[in-house]
Formats: sequence, C-alpha cells, structure tokens
Amino acid sequence: MVPTAAATGPRRHDRRSPRARFGGSHDYEYSTGQYRRLLGPLGEPIDLARVFATDGIEPIRVDQISHQVKHTGGRRAHRVTVDSPVRLYDVQVDGEEHAVNATVQVRRGATLIQFEGDGPLVLSYTTSPGSADRHYLASITAAHGLEAAAHLRRDARYGAGLPSVQDTVFATAGGTRSLGGVSALTRLARRAPRDVSWKVRQVSSTAVARRRARKELAGSTGAARLTPSAHPTDTTEPAAPLPPKEPSSAAQASASAAQDPPSGPADAGTAPVGTVPTRRLIPSPLARLGSSTASSAVRVLGTMAKAPAAPTRREIPRHPWFPITAGTDSFGTPINQVGGVQVQNSGSAERPTVSIRGEYDWVLLRDGASQRRIQPPFSYGEFFDRICAAERDHGLFDITTRDGVHVWELGRSALIIQLAEAFGYWGAAGAVGTPVKDIYHGSKRLTTAPAAKRVVFDYVRRGQSGYRTAAFRDEETLFVVQPDTYGYPEVNDTDLVVPFHEYYLWRQSPGRRFEQLRIPDVDARPFEEAISDALGIRVDLGDHLRNRLVKFLDEREFFTPVFERVGPQEVLIASSHWWAGIAAAAARSGAVVSDIQYALTSRYAPSFWFGGTPHHGASRFYAWSDFWAERTNVYQEHVVVPRQQSELSIGGEGDPSVVPAWDVCIISQPRVLRRILAFAADLVGERPDLRVVIAPHPAQRTIIDDELAAAGLSDHIAVARDDTLATIRQSEICVGTFSTSMWEAAALGRPTYVIPVPGHEETLQDVAGGLFRLAHSPHDLVPFAVPDSRREIFGAG
Repeated sequence: MVPTAAATGPRRHDRRSPRARFGGSHDYEYSTGQYRRLLGPLGEPIDLARVFATDGIEPIRVDQISHQVKHTGGRRAHRVTVDSPVRLYDVQVDGEEHAVNATVQVRRGATLIQFEGDGPLVLSYTTSPGSADRHYLASITAAHGLEAAAHLRRDARYGAGLPSVQDTVFATAGGTRSLGGVSALTRLARRAPRDVSWKVRQVSSTAVARRRARKELAGSTGAARLTPSAHPTDTTEPAAPLPPKEPSSAAQASASAAQDPPSGPADAGTAPVGTVPTRRLIPSPLARLGSSTASSAVRVLGTMAKAPAAPTRREIPRHPWFPITAGTDSFGTPINQVGGVQVQNSGSAERPTVSIRGEYDWVLLRDGASQRRIQPPFSYGEFFDRICAAERDHGLFDITTRDGVHVWELGRSALIIQLAEAFGYWGAAGAVGTPVKDIYHGSKRLTTAPAAKRVVFDYVRRGQSGYRTAAFRDEETLFVVQPDTYGYPEVNDTDLVVPFHEYYLWRQSPGRRFEQLRIPDVDARPFEEAISDALGIRVDLGDHLRNRLVKFLDEREFFTPVFERVGPQEVLIASSHWWAGIAAAAARSGAVVSDIQYALTSRYAPSFWFGGTPHHGASRFYAWSDFWAERTNVYQEHVVVPRQQSELSIGGEGDPSVVPAWDVCIISQPRVLRRILAFAADLVGERPDLRVVIAPHPAQRTIIDDELAAAGLSDHIAVARDDTLATIRQSEICVGTFSTSMWEAAALGRPTYVIPVPGHEETLQDVAGGLFRLAHSPHDLVPFAVPDSRREIFGAG
C-alpha cells in the first residue's frame, strides 16, 4: 500500500482512500490470507524466532546436485541429477513467465530431471505426493549453468554456496590480463571493424580521386605520366607553414630517439634534400592509418584486458539471509567509520561473503543470526615464520616460468605486506609524501647515457634520505633518479644524473603495451597451495604474480641495451629487491649487482630475510655497519659504508646543561598508526604532566594533524616541525615500533621503548640485548642507561 498511497497522479483523479484504491487493483482477501497463514490467527502472539528460524532442514545437500546441458536442434536440453536416495515428488521447473515441462526418472538411487529451456529457471519439489510444503532444489542461470542459491534453502548457514565460501585472504588485484594472440584478435575484430573499415573507405576514396585527377591533368597537358612524389599530399604551391606547436613530453622523447638512435638503420621515411629514398614509401594517409589503427587497437585490447581493481582484504562467509548490520573493532570504533575498519557485505546471493579491511586486533560483527569475533589467527612473527617455512618446504624460489624467470621472488615481499594488511596486522599505507610529477623537458636520455664505471639507482623517496647514496657520488658514477614533487630538479646538462623519464614513457608506448598483453598468465596454484597450507587459510593471489612478472620483463628489456652502452663494472640499486628486472639486466651485461641499505634489516623484514635463495637480486650489500649485515640472509658479501650524518658520528652526546624540549617523543609508523595513537591516548590520559611530541613518518607529514584531531589528541600532543633526528635529540625518552628511527634514537643515547604491535618482532633481538625495552603501558616509560653497543649501529664508534 505504500507506493499506492504515495502516487500523486492517481490521487488527483481518485479521491478514495489508499486502502480503497489498493483494493480496486489487488485481491485483498488473497493478500490477507497469505499473511494469516504466515503469522497465524489475529490476536495471537507470534514467535518471530520460530517464524524466521535459520536452523531448517533440507533433505537434499548441495553437493548431491549435478548438471549437464546439450544443444539439440537450436534448443538447450538440461539434465539435473540428484544423487540421493530421497524420493522427489511433484518436481516443477518454473521460468519467468510459465512453467517448463520436465520428465523425472529414478535410476539406481538417483533422480534424473530432464527438460528443455533457457534460464533463468527454478527447480522445486516436495517430499510427499500432493504436499503443499515445497522445497527449493536449484536454479538454472541466464548463462545456462547450475547454481544453488543459498538464501533460498531452509538450511541457510555460514559458508553456504556452490562452491562453498571459505575464509580467504586476497592479494591486491588489478592491472592487465593476458590476451592470447588469436583470441585477442578475434575479440578486437568484433569490436573495431566499423571504425577501421570506415577509415579505409575514406582513404581509398581519397586516393582514387587523386589518381583520377592526375590522369586527367596528364591527358589535358599531353605530359607524360607523372612520377609519384615522395610526398603525395603536397601541392605544387607550398602551403603556409603551421605555427610551431610545443611537443608533449612523450613526443619529445620519441623525437629525440629518432634523431639520435643508439643503433640500427636510418629512418626510411625521410631523405636528405635533393635525394630520392631508395625504399618505396607508404602514402602518408595510409601511414597515418596504420599508426592510428595500431594505437587504437592497443587501446581497445588494453581495455578488454584490464582486470578489475580490488584492494587486499580478508573475506569470511556471510549468512545467506542476514547481512552484517553493525560491529565494533578493538579500538572501540564502530565499523565503517572514517579511518576505522571497513566492512562490506560482498559476494553474491549465491555465494555471500563479508570483506574486511583495516588495522585491528579483533573486530566484532553482528547480523540477524549471530555475533562473531574475527581476529588474526596468529601473531605477525608466526605468520612470517610460516611463510618462510613454506618457501623452504615447497621450493617456491626454484619454480620458474617457461622462460626461466623465478617468479615467486618478484612478488614475495609485496605479497607479505599485502597479506599482513588482509589479516589486520597493518593498515594500508597511503602514497608516500606528496604526489610526484614525471615531467621532464630536457635532452638527457637513458638510451644515450654516457659511459660510466658505476651506475647508481637512487632511492625512490629521497627528501630526508639523501644520506643513503651520498657516499657514492663521484666523477665516475652515473646516477639514475626518480621524479619528485617538482619533476627532476636535480638533473641538469652538466652533471652525471639521468632521469627515469624515458623508461616510463617507453612502458606506456603502444608497442610495449601490446607486448605486455602478450605476456602469459602465471600459474599461481603451486604458490597458493603452499601458502594456504602453511597459514591454514585460503590464499588467493589473483593476478599479483603476473603483474610483477610484467614489471620485471619491462625493466630487463629496456635496461639491457642501456647497460651494454654505458658498460658499468657495478650497478648499485637502493632497495634492489623491488627492481629485480634492472638487476637482471645488469647481470646480463656482466656488471656486479649491489644493494644499498635503505631501511632496517632483521629476520622478520620481508625484503631482507627469505626462506630460499633469490636468483634475480643483488649479490653484494653495502650496509651501514656489520650490525645490519648480520641480519639478512640474501647476499653473498657485504661492504660497510657508514652513514654520512654528523649527528650520528658524534655519538649523540649533547650539552648536559640543556634541558630537553620534550619528555617523550613518539616515533610514528604509518601501518600501525591506530595502535600508536591508542598508546598515545593512554599516555596523555594517565600522565598528563608529560610534554609529548610526535615525529611523523614522511608519508604522514601532510595528514598527521588530521589524524591527531580525529583521535582527540590535538590539544595534548605536538607535531614535530623539525626532522626526526633533530626531534629525537630534543627529547628525553623515545617510544615507537619497527621504524629505523628507533635505532637512530638508541644510537643518539636516548632510552627507547617498543610498543608491542604486529611487526615489533623486528626489535626483539635488541630488546633481548638491552638496546630497547618493551612498553606495555605508559607507566613503563622510565629513563635507563643505553648500552655502549649503540655505537655499533651506524658504524660511528
């Protein structure tokens, strides 16, 4: 009656009450009779728990139902087999408009239901002849497949579906899918013929008209047949020159490559003035057609092959009848609040699921059937140990693609981080710092880089971290740098610094994008089975490994000729594990591949501790000290290069008469920010007399004020305006988690405490050695003497 009462049109012409209008177009007695049968006689109490009970019984299990379909004479013949001794009566097959005739036979304890028709169709039955109690059996979909809709069964339960829903963690999805050659062209032919054929007709008609005009001109003047011009579109009278147009960065890169190619034949489309090209030229309209058609084809194929993007997450079964309606996480925050745990009723009616994302110790979820507490199955330390054990036991590092690429190591570190996010150990880390701009208008190119003894690939995020590669800057070393907020400001015409810009343009070129589409899919099943078995929970890698393989092959393909031209003896990469394709290209050219330490190392660090031996990475490690080199099992050798920071080299001693500006410095970490702020709230609540400052991670510099405000801490905690080292030197005590700045604080002689959050296992070796102490509560923060072993951390002592 609600839509009937709300309809304004009928109300103007019919002044009767909504009930009277409803009764005029609906069978009132039938409707009320249906409600009476459901709810019982008027005036009697109703047991809603019984009416909507979720513990019903279905005589036929989902796994007892199978389906076959055949095409006969333009019709589809379906055969549904129920492998159960239960006798089925009054079987019906209902379509959207009418019922479908079906034949039912019982053979050897199984029931065969055969019928013809197109979906969607619904099959139902009774357990006794003439019964009004009808059971749902299965459905035929519009795609002519069989499904058992969990929400239509009386035994609806968590995990119901075909196949059943399991507790699953997913890697990040997205990128492009592989397109096989024949199937890709077939799909392209279905979508692009109209545009291509129209262009062909246009060019053909233009060419025919031009040939007719030339023939008529030759006949009228009695001249001999004209020789085709190298530029058939030119007229006898030169056209006025077009105003110069500033080329785009992509066009500049292409123009530079054409003007100064590393090697290969000259461009056949151009010729010196006064000469005739020896090769036959393609008429320019057709040339433009080929170029534009190729670009369009790649765009169409790329669109067809684009995989849907999805973040890393954990999915658990959802009750088929009741969605999640409420919940609270371990921080006391309701679900789906900004910055909190995000919970979505996902999946489908046939396979209902709940997806969970965010940082939490546990999350409490409520629906109409129950209340469930979801939490990680074990600690981060055990999680990491289980993955390393799976790598050893199943030989994951030795599995290769057809072309011999050891694909597991390409995505392993990123996968561990993603799975840690999916389990709730860590929150998703946003973009580091401000967005970068890959804009460059200079003349420097990687493909024309000068010869150099060494090539250094600088750290992606420089800013406060220039010390990482400062020791390697000299007149024999070529630096390759990434863009920053302002593009490539440190690249000029005289220094030995080259931008990454040309490589990024090349990756986006139509030719390379087509090659990316041709890269076959990676069989992830051996890796999924090994990790799923180790973690005791299903792991879905999706297209993660293929995306990493594409990146690896792009880097190797582009940089191999670059290194052959430059001829370096050594190639150094800050964070080499993330640039395995560059390392492989350097190894191809005969150079030694080295890694430059960029972060802390430990037996729980995803990029520095492995359950097997990587094949495509660096063999030499430039470490800040022996302290760090002993905490990795990746490299064959190491060389100590102390960090060039005067603050650390003097050991951290300051003027004892200077009173510290801060009692406590909180060293932040993006992935566990909620847990850090929860500790901070306890700190200022239980010890309000302390002067507290937070030193934000570079990734949080622009958002930390908002985060403190959201946590209600803006009036109690100051945000450091100086860099982290300067803030540590002005503080009496430091507290944090698994940030490199924790070791910097200890090296500066500051008592440093570790908040036991997921990932703090990286600090436990130094907790045992007395360098750190654990802070289970704010009252644990008391001064202590930092041992002299702190002088070994950065090779300063």
